[in-house]
Amino acid sequence: MLAHEGPANLSNMRNAVNFNSAILHEHLVFLIEQGLIEKQTTIEKARIFVITKRGINVVNYFCNLKQPLAIVEEIQVL
Repeated sequence: MLAHEGPANLSNMRNAVNFNSAILHEHLVFLIEQGLIEKQTTIEKARIFVITKRGINVVNYFCNLKQPLAIVEEIQVL
């Protein structure tokens, strides 16, 4: 969402992804810890989330994949 629509507040993101607040918060914390998004405060003191350059690079990487990733199944021998 942030890559395509720009900065958004928590309510807008929750409505766009249809997650409850707790689940959305977990995902946002993970993305912030990975440096993919960051939380900012506007002049009006509103809290918004924006995608970082690193986040844009990750989105572009996955959008530009030419072939699917290989999935390797592990077989357990008992």
